[in-house]
Amino acid sequence: MVKIMAKKNVESRKELAAYSTLPEELEVLANDKSSEVRYRVAVNPYTPVQLLEKLAVDIVRSIREGVTRNPNVPASLLEKLAEDEDADVRTATAKNPKTPVSLLEKLAADEDWGMRSDGGVRADGGVRGMTASNPNTPPSSLEKLAVDEKNDVRKAAGRNPNTPVSALEKLAANEDGELRFAVAENPNTPFHLLEKLAMDEDEPVRDNVAANPNTPFHLLEKLALDESEYVRFSAAENPNTPASALEKLVWDEAVNVRQYGVAANPNTPASALEKLALDEAAEVRSSAAANPNMPTSVLTKLALDEDVEVRSSAAENPNMPISVLEKLAMDEDEYVRIGVAKNSNPPVHIFEKLALDEENVRYWVAANPNTPASALEKLALDEDEYVRIGVAANPNTPVSILEKLAVDKNARVRSGAAENPNTPESTFENHASDVILEKNEKDLESNKKDLEKNKKVIHDSPIQYISLELENFFGNLIEGDKDFFAEENTFKVRPGVAYDKFYLDWIDGSYDMSLQGLIHHYMWEQELYHLILNEDEIKTCEAVVENSPESIYGAEDEGTQTMLDEIQFNIIQFVGKKLIDLGFDVKETFKEYLE
Repeated sequence: MVKIMAKKNVESRKELAAYSTLPEELEVLANDKSSEVRYRVAVNPYTPVQLLEKLAVDIVRSIREGVTRNPNVPASLLEKLAEDEDADVRTATAKNPKTPVSLLEKLAADEDWGMRSDGGVRADGGVRGMTASNPNTPPSSLEKLAVDEKNDVRKAAGRNPNTPVSALEKLAANEDGELRFAVAENPNTPFHLLEKLAMDEDEPVRDNVAANPNTPFHLLEKLALDESEYVRFSAAENPNTPASALEKLVWDEAVNVRQYGVAANPNTPASALEKLALDEAAEVRSSAAANPNMPTSVLTKLALDEDVEVRSSAAENPNMPISVLEKLAMDEDEYVRIGVAKNSNPPVHIFEKLALDEENVRYWVAANPNTPASALEKLALDEDEYVRIGVAANPNTPVSILEKLAVDKNARVRSGAAENPNTPESTFENHASDVILEKNEKDLESNKKDLEKNKKVIHDSPIQYISLELENFFGNLIEGDKDFFAEENTFKVRPGVAYDKFYLDWIDGSYDMSLQGLIHHYMWEQELYHLILNEDEIKTCEAVVENSPESIYGAEDEGTQTMLDEIQFNIIQFVGKKLIDLGFDVKETFKEYLE
């Protein structure tokens, strides 16, 4: 087996390491010369404990971190990793929700708070910061971490639901707005503190109170009338906001409040939704059409709306009558038919009809958990790989179909089948390993020329390539939202990236919801970081994205950080010039980047 593995390319071995369930295969792969292969063995839930013990002392740091992320890592190994010489490994151990309380108490006193050898600082507060974030850290430790000398550690403690009220009271009274911001976000912050923070001078603090699931009705009613659009939006979005406040917000001057807040709130009463169904803004009507509380009588009218997005949202609403769905399934616009394909209640004959539609429509039929087996069986043979991916990931795809998709010629289809909880382990034990390896090689060979071209472009000028990708994204984003910017006098955007709320003119102060934050998250989601970061840097970047989404990644390597700074500067400058070209008065805001 060792010789057979050695002949396979690294991409094939990486895939096998991620999905193999066979101890003998994993044992061979745990000794692979590629650290990327060994990392995948380290996080594979089927890796035996004895192999995890070996990988826990691997010379490569990221692999030891991988062991901490394995769902089956025993407490005995976490104890060893909690004493690892590398702070990043200890940080990963501190993050694990299975780390015993006794270890968390020790890690709470760790010397590391995120400082790195080159002077850079981890945004998550390092070992103490991640300990402060762990849901199992005991209150006694959190009380100490809440008065830590480092701000990032105190912020993490402020967000932890287990932090004692006495500690939250001190943080809520701190002059640092970021600490008050953290307490306002904590779901267990008591009423008397929320009452105080609801009157905070800092808008982001009030915004967090308005979004907090623990905020009482009377405060939400007040915050729904706040002078800030962003605070009113969060109040409108909060599922606990009383109907009386939502009724008032129906008439809010800000489209975002009506569209993403009131119209999308699952508790918005039918009477308010009826008013929103007549809103002059199509995006508001579209959001209201998707609300499950929308009366059927109004829903049928929205199915005739002149706007495509409105009809598409109405088509997706599970309360839409079948007779209307049948008509929408024949709508001339593809997006409307996609809405029907996403609906959870169409009868079999509609699913079967849409299974013969355009490829985008077929994908949503394939992904719909209510699609009948007869349609899934046909779609599993679809020529389009994305349609087959949809079938492979569908939780209701029959085992007989999953077994065939597990050896599909496309790697992503195979991966989808492997991740499907209904795929029997025997499928891979019997024959999938060799087929996956062989077919992956064919996929790689067929794409070799294109890959080489792309590698050359990226290798020769990665900053230029990434900047062009970002300029294309931001150019389209600004063009699409320019009317909203002019009407609402705000540069707030909801691009479907990360937590989906950013402000293009926020370029100073905190990175939370800032332009820099959007650049960072877009680079991560589109894997642009992967073009300039090494394996260890990517792991660190992932930790920042997962654990500190309000921050951005900073590289330890000076050369890499210089590239990242250049990319950030280029794009901030591009956004500033673009807005100015469109007539917006932002020269003062972007002055530093335009000189």
